[in-house]
Amino acid sequence: PEQPAPRAHAPPSAGSSRDSPARSPPTPDGGISTTCRPYPPSVDFADAVAIAARVYGADRDRSGVLFLAHGINVVQELGRAATSTAMNAAVLHDVIEETEWTIDDLARWGVDPVVCEAVKVLTRQTGETYTDYVRRICDAPGVAGDTARLVKVAALTVSADRADSDALRERYEQ
Repeated sequence: PEQPAPRAHAPPSAGSSRDSPARSPPTPDGGISTTCRPYPPSVDFADAVAIAARVYGADRDRSGVLFLAHGINVVQELGRAATSTAMNAAVLHDVIEETEWTIDDLARWGVDPVVCEAVKVLTRQTGETYTDYVRRICDAPGVAGDTARLVKVAALTVSADRADSDALRERYEQ
């Protein structure tokens, strides 16, 4: 008998039937990455959107907005001058926090190491206070840190713009 398809946000295993080139970006043939290294050459923005679509499926946040739509809105908020690194990080920024995917899963799908690091910086850790989370983003070094800060500001702007109440909007604007 045929096995049920995995949930949209569960990372497919390498070599599964869900990894066909027509349906997804390329994946490595086995092996588990322990670092964010590109395999094969790093994905472009269209591939990052495809990964986000595969990860989120039709899942929605608490307010009913598709997670994929939120990621695209964050990319849009970055503006025309956004780098491909920032755009890829923006569309993938909630993947680790909102799904079962890991940084290693993103790396196996070819996501650039800097994008992986930016997504890692943007992922709030279990038990981490919001203040400590923001401080960690502010203190993150290098291009990954710069990218994480740009994406976080864009994500907060998007969230503030769609906030249903003045109190929630004020919280995002802080």
